[in-house]
Formats: sequence, structure tokens, C-alpha cells
Amino acid sequence: MIIGRGVGWVGRVHLEGLQGPNDIYSFFLTDFPKSGWTTMSATKSRTGTIVFTKENRTCTIEVLEGSFMGPKTLITITASPKNLINGSKPTK
Repeated sequence: MIIGRGVGWVGRVHLEGLQGPNDIYSFFLTDFPKSGWTTMSATKSRTGTIVFTKENRTCTIEVLEGSFMGPKTLITITASPKNLINGSKPTK
């Protein structure tokens, strides 16, 4: 789902992973910075959460263990402008 356009768009995608949560968490933690994203925070417990920033954008990745009969891992990626507060326009 993507809402908005231009520099102010917000998007969210839900994915299912064939690998386990630890492998997927490690993948994002090591590979996102290779594309210019900076790791702002990373927590790992039952749900792993990593927050990245790049220029005027932020991206949050949540990694959760899947069900016994379903996918091994559930992944949610949310991207948005960094400074979008109370409907204000993001800075360029």
C-alpha cells in the first residue's frame, strides 16, 4: 500500500519469508546499509525491529516468527518521510 505522492509518500508492505527470523533480521541489518541506509536502532526479541534513515526518509522493518503451518517469518516494511508531523510537508 502506498499513500501520497512526490516526496511525501508513505508505504507499507507485508512479506512472508522462507528463511527463519534470525536470518532475515541479519539480512536487513547487514544489507540495507550497503544501499546507503543508516541504522538508527535495532532491537531483537520476539519481534525484531530495525529503523533506518536515508536522506529525508525513514524505514522501519519488523521481523516476526511465523506460524507452525505457515511461512517461517512475517516481515513488515514501512517507509515514510522523516519529518512529516501534523500534516506538514517534508523538507527536501
